[in-house]
Amino acid sequence: MCSNHWYPSVALEIRIQACLKELAAEKPIILFIDELDRCRPDYAVDMLEVIKHVFEVENVKIVLVTNTKQLRAAINHRYGVEVDAQKYLDKFLKYSFALPDKIVARFEEERTLVSVEYFKQLIRKSRMADELRSLIEERNGTINFISDMIERNNISLRETERLVRFLEIYHSLSGGLNKVIWQYALLRITGVFIFCFYPSLMDDINKNRTDAKDFARLFNIQSLANIPNNSFGVVHTNTNVIAMMLILYGTANIHFDVSTLHDRRSWQERINKDFLDNENIYPYRIDGVLTILKDTFRVLSLEQTPQ
Repeated sequence: MCSNHWYPSVALEIRIQACLKELAAEKPIILFIDELDRCRPDYAVDMLEVIKHVFEVENVKIVLVTNTKQLRAAINHRYGVEVDAQKYLDKFLKYSFALPDKIVARFEEERTLVSVEYFKQLIRKSRMADELRSLIEERNGTINFISDMIERNNISLRETERLVRFLEIYHSLSGGLNKVIWQYALLRITGVFIFCFYPSLMDDINKNRTDAKDFARLFNIQSLANIPNNSFGVVHTNTNVIAMMLILYGTANIHFDVSTLHDRRSWQERINKDFLDNENIYPYRIDGVLTILKDTFRVLSLEQTPQ
């Protein structure tokens, strides 16, 4: 249905309204339309206009469950960017509310992203729940890394489902995410994340032509100077450590201003301590970091299975 325009004739419109009015006289009618934003832009706008002109009947209510950002984009696609898409959309929506992007756990200060909580729920319900449970154990830091990546990239609920699906695939095809040391696990999860959401970056990594800006974008770092400090120095979260390691050493082109980096020596010491100084982890030193990412891509592309 999404592929065709459909405008009822005036006569048909009148008959539909008469039927709806008769049916709704005894009991109100509520129609739910889900995922209109996933239809072709022209069709989505056509449907909005049909709803407005055909279903404007007493006791008949239409509930749209949709991504309004995508609908606004569809309106601009149809009528041009000079049109105020929100004002146009307001003509069709008498009342609207958005689901919160954070939920409160036990206390107000423990607000958690909905996508993060959804990730945990999906892992618990996964067919590999017992094997993947370590990913959401608070004490091992992996869930903090995943939560941070979800938040930095503003991952939607649908994208969260995709992430879990590919983590399951990788876990099934590889030696298992729960059977490796945490440094390996975080880098493999980074590889899965890139495979899911940054295919062009994956291609550049495979061809050894990455730019520091590519990794900065992955970790949502606009400027090295913006990496937060606390009273004891640089905040060394695992996410920032991996981000800095890839930005400073995992690139072919460092077209990124590193002169403003706070306490570069501190970062170097942390990277060396957790990654580069352990020959059992990275026998090829920094080259091993990109090798792990490439190996992760090959597993997900069904090109190889780790021994």
